[in-house]
Amino acid sequence: MSRMLTIYHSILILMKSFAAPLCLRLNNCYNPSSGQNCYPGGVICSFGYAACGKNCYDPSSGQNCYPGGVICRFGYAACGNSCYDPSGQNCFKGSLVCPFGYKACGNSCYNPSSGQRCLNNNINKK
Repeated sequence: MSRMLTIYHSILILMKSFAAPLCLRLNNCYNPSSGQNCYPGGVICSFGYAACGKNCYDPSSGQNCYPGGVICRFGYAACGNSCYDPSGQNCFKGSLVCPFGYKACGNSCYNPSSGQRCLNNNINKK
């Protein structure tokens, strides 16, 4: 146990001797004096940026971070792993984006006003 503490203490001393601190999870150097930050998961972002999953985004530009590391531009929302425009689209089942007026049928979108129907996750023309 004392040997492990000695090794840990030696690592801490070595880390303090580096000109740039380490972002430990990835063992990457970053420069806090330039505004860089190390976020959980070893993500290094420049000044003004924040971590979203494994990437950086600019909250001041209106970008938003959603669960799963999805970054969407201003006015857009996440639907699964992609972004969509809620002013003209709907998100179904958390991953399917369809235009307004369309409905989900399995993994596809259909337009009921054109006579299409969904039966057993298949789109049928009436």
